[in-house]
Amino acid sequence: MKQYSFNTSRTYLLVIRVYISIILIILTVLVFEKTTSYLLHPIFFATIVFMLFFIFYKILKPISIVKTSISIYDDSITIEKKYVLFKEIYTNIRFVEINEYLYQPTNGYNLFKIKSKKNNLTFLVDAENEDFNKFYVLFKKRITKFQENNNIPINESLSIYEKKTGLIIGIFIIILFLLIPLFIFFSKKEINYSVIVTFYILGSIYLHRLYISKKR
Repeated sequence: MKQYSFNTSRTYLLVIRVYISIILIILTVLVFEKTTSYLLHPIFFATIVFMLFFIFYKILKPISIVKTSISIYDDSITIEKKYVLFKEIYTNIRFVEINEYLYQPTNGYNLFKIKSKKNNLTFLVDAENEDFNKFYVLFKKRITKFQENNNIPINESLSIYEKKTGLIIGIFIIILFLLIPLFIFFSKKEINYSVIVTFYILGSIYLHRLYISKKR
């Protein structure tokens, strides 16, 4: 038996963290908008909002953290998860019950998911987390050995970047990258550049992930 401990998160916990941060920003602005005229300046206002979001999002980090401990055996894994907002959860997943598992790099996080006949496991973990990386290497070795010894197929799912759908999305993003400048040049309407910049940033990150997956 080998045990690994690391902090994980879930998408809904990150969403809760973002929503609370936004609510705190709104409340802060409402409190101070009548005491200063500086908030009326768009650039200053945007800077303040960005700084407040960064501060609140950092402060609220504990609510999105799940202290996770995984014990890995020759034929199963046991997971203990401790939430700040919820009770502790204990789960046991036997290899013979696993239908498929997925490891997918995302922006700043790695997604790990197991689908089994009885229990499922899904979590996000920091991309640079060494303990998780060690766990995943051993997990793959144990899964491979278990399949060889028992002749039981366990599928490793393809990430979105490795599927045809991911490639189609990438091509679509590239086409938009080429068309948007033409739209801006010929458009006579007012352009929302913040939306365009955000799209280019997120699109570039996706294309970078797609390139890395195809290169592997």
